[in-house]
Amino acid sequence: MLRYASKTTGGFDFIDAQIPIEYARSLKTEEEIVAIRYGIKVVEEGVHRLRDALSQPEANVTENEVWSILHSTVIACDGEYVETRLMNSGPKTNPWMQESGARRINVGETVQLDTDVVGPFGYYVDFSRTFTAGYGLPGFQATEKQKKHYKLALERRLSC
Repeated sequence: MLRYASKTTGGFDFIDAQIPIEYARSLKTEEEIVAIRYGIKVVEEGVHRLRDALSQPEANVTENEVWSILHSTVIACDGEYVETRLMNSGPKTNPWMQESGARRINVGETVQLDTDVVGPFGYYVDFSRTFTAGYGLPGFQATEKQKKHYKLALERRLSC
């Protein structure tokens, strides 16, 4: 049973519609679920392509160049747009919330992003990812600091 505050004035009931609207929005048809899943797959594919581009031996790209891979994947798969450009690397990863720019990404640097995509069928797909540029290249070695942070993150994740 939904409960919400109402106020009667001059024969009209005024209610705060936030709760019933949020409840109605939470109900999804099978078609909507299919559309949402497709949107997530599109954005995941764009992020995979972006990450893979940073794992090529010849990768010498700027944040904007690599960010465009996500955007072009979204558009090619009938998504609407990417709302922000929250992707940065190296020293720009802290503080967070900086948009991508002309900075070149170096092998071994941390790269972090937040998708903020209005995808196919207008559904919003928003998730964050962090990875290391060059991971998987022959001879790539994470630094001791990166290994320590990874271990700490894994321990915290598993302790929940």
